[in-house]
Amino acid sequence: SCGVLTAENPEQAEEEAEQEQVSDSDDEDEDVELLQKKVEFLEAQKELLRVRFERARGLKRRGRRSAAKRTGAGSIADLARSTADNGVMRHMLMQQQFMIDNMRAMVSFAPASDVHLSLMTPMESYIHLGADTEERRRTIMRIREKKLDVTCSYLAEKSRSVDMKQQQYFHRDVFERFGKLYHMDYCQVKFDNVQVADVVNILRTMNPPGKTVRCEFGCTTFREVCDTDPAAFKHQRIFSSVQTPTASPVVESNMLILYRDRDDHGRAVYVADSIDQDDLYPYDANHRIRMDTCIGWLFEPYKDGQGVACVVMKRFVLSRCHTHQTRLPTSTKNALHATICQSFAGRLQKIINNIAARGTATDTV
Repeated sequence: SCGVLTAENPEQAEEEAEQEQVSDSDDEDEDVELLQKKVEFLEAQKELLRVRFERARGLKRRGRRSAAKRTGAGSIADLARSTADNGVMRHMLMQQQFMIDNMRAMVSFAPASDVHLSLMTPMESYIHLGADTEERRRTIMRIREKKLDVTCSYLAEKSRSVDMKQQQYFHRDVFERFGKLYHMDYCQVKFDNVQVADVVNILRTMNPPGKTVRCEFGCTTFREVCDTDPAAFKHQRIFSSVQTPTASPVVESNMLILYRDRDDHGRAVYVADSIDQDDLYPYDANHRIRMDTCIGWLFEPYKDGQGVACVVMKRFVLSRCHTHQTRLPTSTKNALHATICQSFAGRLQKIINNIAARGTATDTV
């Protein structure tokens, strides 16, 4: 029947075929037009991106140039500021060096000024002796040479401003810091017609151990020798009962004395330093007043202008009483300090008299 219909309506079939062709061509035209619009849109978008890229690159170049300008200006400003800061620092360093030079001059021309600042001397060091006897001796011998060398250097520095031809020079000072009473004493004495060995013998025979000495200044002193080596050191404890109007405090010292009777320059040097911690002989802070004493002696051979052999004695003493550990009235502290100062002065005068007497006896013979 279909074949019949087709055969019967040939014109209608042709019309339908033509309509289908027209519809297909219209669809193709619409697709082409749409693609052209897409191409135009993409080209426009490409142009827009190109313009934006060029603009961004131009801005970046201008930013680099301006940044370079700013960096150059900043470098100049930083350089100027750095130069000014360097000038200030240089001026401050010059002032500091000037102050250091002045301080050194003060220390050189005033033998006790440095102690007021540091409250100690280079001759002092922390000393701890244990309970073992052999270990105690090893500790003492280990520090001996260094302390003796430091003492020689320190006393030589103290005497730079003192004329070697001057017969006697004394400098004393007392003060209180942080509850401790300080006493300083520097002297330089020239003895004629004596040798260094004579001075050493006089010092060795003074104040024998175990003997109680009553001082005319109101104190009783007892010395206890704990250990000794005749050629190197002596460890001793000193107890002094000081008579004051209100009380009789006992002053305790634990000292280590190191000595070298003769060195390469013919000098004799002694140094006494307090032991800070002693496991065998601890300090009794509840019943006694601890006193730290540092003494440096230097005996140098010297010939005067006439060629006469002499001995120059240089001696520095620094003592401190730990009065802050006990409650003492002010009057008792003052009496204690006065007694200690008089005791040091009296002992020094006794040594000077003995050495001078030996020189006079030698000259008479």
